[in-house]
Amino acid sequence: MYAADVGDASTIPGLQVHGFDEIKFDASCMASGLWVDPLGCGRFVEQTNSVASHKVIYLSEGWSTGRHLVQFKILAGATHKYILIGVAEAGACSLTTSTYPGHASNGGVAYYGHNGYRYYSNTNAAYGEPYGAGDTIGILLNLDAGTVSFLKNGRLLGVALGSDSLKRGAKYFPVVALYEMGHRVAICDAPGPNPSSH
Repeated sequence: MYAADVGDASTIPGLQVHGFDEIKFDASCMASGLWVDPLGCGRFVEQTNSVASHKVIYLSEGWSTGRHLVQFKILAGATHKYILIGVAEAGACSLTTSTYPGHASNGGVAYYGHNGYRYYSNTNAAYGEPYGAGDTIGILLNLDAGTVSFLKNGRLLGVALGSDSLKRGAKYFPVVALYEMGHRVAICDAPGPNPSSH
């Protein structure tokens, strides 16, 4: 339904590409004001609250070792594209306050749709292009090297967080933060056999 675009990441040895067939948005680990499509069995998340604030949802799976790629299709970006996609440790992002991976010192990192910046430890820096409706955004979590990178429409944007900041042995989960009512994101399908297995 929503095809992954592995693109530049297809040459990474040992890469595990995770799709909707094995991971879901976790309705038990999301902020109030988000809605997970019950008919899609956790494939879609939408911000349904008129109060604009960053509301987070974790995916059902996280990892502490290996090389992992998860991709999301931005279905609706509303007016300002205030969507952040990133990773965080379990429980690091509050489900009761406005937050996102990389806010304060929660140890996460995120790529921001509005301006293309990378957010980490309450700092931000120019990173990639802005993104919005129609774009596919990937998280490349290389826990063997201790790095987090992002892809936009299959193009690898470079390392957003390095081994000096990622905690060795910690379990990281993909996290999405939606701000405006109407923001909607879907988990992409895996592209079939892992490209690194060829």
